[in-house]
Amino acid sequence: MAYQVLVHQKAKEYYNSLPTETQKRIKNGLYELAKDPLNPRPKADIKKLAGTKGRKPAYRLRVGDYRIIYDIEKKSIYVTLIFHRGKGYVDI
Repeated sequence: MAYQVLVHQKAKEYYNSLPTETQKRIKNGLYELAKDPLNPRPKADIKKLAGTKGRKPAYRLRVGDYRIIYDIEKKSIYVTLIFHRGKGYVDI
């Protein structure tokens, strides 16, 4: 893998509360993300988030009904938030 994926404690707690099958899907998404966190492709629905002008850009990875918010610094991916799509992006 080209990038190291680091997950914030709150995101880990939410991940651990999810059903096992959902955890597997998210884990597979993170493995795919580690290959290239910038370019969308099959198995990696990536989008740069709007509204991050003037600060470090944030990105979104879609895994089914879940969203993973992350930013990139050098060769590290920092996952800051994992949530169900129904929650929306209000905490970002």
